[in-house]
Amino acid sequence: MRFLRTTLPFLSALSFVALGSPPLRAAERMTAGEWQFDMTTSTGSHSSKQCVGKEAADGVNGSVASAREYAAKTAAKGNCTIGTFEVKGNTIMYTMACGKLSIKSEATYHGTSSEAVLTTTTGGKSSKTEVKARRLGPCP
Repeated sequence: MRFLRTTLPFLSALSFVALGSPPLRAAERMTAGEWQFDMTTSTGSHSSKQCVGKEAADGVNGSVASAREYAAKTAAKGNCTIGTFEVKGNTIMYTMACGKLSIKSEATYHGTSSEAVLTTTTGGKSSKTEVKARRLGPCP
């Protein structure tokens, strides 16, 4: 769970415009505000809330290049690097490396909600985490 707590800012930043598809309005990607993240693994579940501020929302609602740049900057705070990065419509697929830990993510965004499956691999063992998120309202 420590990994999930340190990467939530990054996960909330992964809402991007698809290459070659019509631009989405910012409200269709991610809206700033308080979000609840519900995470489920084989060992249990965990929920947390996070304020997604204007800077984070602006970072993800920009162009693909600026969104990737924002994601890379956010990942670097956790000593992680972005590997592959693909956007198809509202679905974002990426890989990220954090030392010996690797993460593969596929997430779909709907403006005020999202769902993702993260596959985390370390020491040759993989585990899956399902993440469902929704905007609760303005940040407190």
